[in-house]
Amino acid sequence: MKFSISRFSIRLMLFLLGLQSFSSAQAGIVVGATRVIFRESDQEATVRLSNEGEYPALVEVWMDNGDATVTPDKVTTPFTLTPPIFRVEPHRGQTLRMLYSREPLPQDRESVFWLNVLEIPPAPKQIEGQEKNMLQFAFRSRIKVFFRPKALTASGVKAPEQLRWKLLPDSASGLCMLEADNPTAFHITINALELNVGGQRIQGDTGMIAPFSQMRFSMKGLNSCKAGNPDLSFSIINDFGGTTVFLGVLHD
Repeated sequence: MKFSISRFSIRLMLFLLGLQSFSSAQAGIVVGATRVIFRESDQEATVRLSNEGEYPALVEVWMDNGDATVTPDKVTTPFTLTPPIFRVEPHRGQTLRMLYSREPLPQDRESVFWLNVLEIPPAPKQIEGQEKNMLQFAFRSRIKVFFRPKALTASGVKAPEQLRWKLLPDSASGLCMLEADNPTAFHITINALELNVGGQRIQGDTGMIAPFSQMRFSMKGLNSCKAGNPDLSFSIINDFGGTTVFLGVLHD
């Protein structure tokens, strides 16, 4: 018996499971960026997609506000993507255009959205005329889109240097947490975090700190906030998708 899944069923399965993104050797569509910086003064932004697989793929793209479980027909963002659905032949590419609708967005800080790229593979063909049990999967990638308003004249390059760090006990677990206070208008994505406590290197969680907000990071192995004067280092993902390392200072 041949088992196939309709396009609607695939999308329903993805969203009900809350699947955000995953990669596989079977996925053919490659997104040519890890993030997009959309400046308000730009007419549009472009993202290059390529099909590195051996078969044609149907691709659907849409934007969301951060909730990966919301279906495309239920989400509204101030961006239009063209083309929204297209076919990409093997070893060929497609340029995706992102247009801003000029809907008002906060001018004192960055806003963040997500670009979704859903690859729907072709229906499997019969092998030597025999029916085969098979299950098809769709592959979805999500990358961040940062909207940077004109009013932000300062560069975000030095924003990580302005993070204020301090150790605080967690009221629920009693363990020590590392809190980062972001006083800037930029999102700061931490992708590595480390405390050096007397030669012991303690790794922390990662995450994105929103503008003018705080985030607490779990430090596995740090049971007490009275750890003397540990050295703090962290790395962030910059505008180009690379990483930059910084040294942090702990405050009381």
